[in-house]
Amino acid sequence: MRPGAILTLLLAGLVWSCAGAGGAGEGRAPAVNVAVEDGGRHGPPCDVAQHRALVGQAMEQIDIDSLPRPLRIYREGSRITKDYRPERLNVEVGPEGRATGVWCG
Repeated sequence: MRPGAILTLLLAGLVWSCAGAGGAGEGRAPAVNVAVEDGGRHGPPCDVAQHRALVGQAMEQIDIDSLPRPLRIYREGSRITKDYRPERLNVEVGPEGRATGVWCG
């Protein structure tokens, strides 16, 4: 099996295993590179100032359920869609597993 295929399977398993988890509240690290949609309901534009305190925190310490929807969490350098959604909160995660940036769009 090619190394790329192995990595893909491992990442798919990680996302699948975390999908039903309660996130940081149950002591499990949340999946990264996850977009949590809001069921088609579009709320007001997100307020990034409310979430700047996330920067520097370890992802396992962040209560993902308390963050507004829609939400996108991704690793630095990951490919992400370029669609602009002013109501979406984005959380960028560095190689150490800490939030390195938050932004709306």
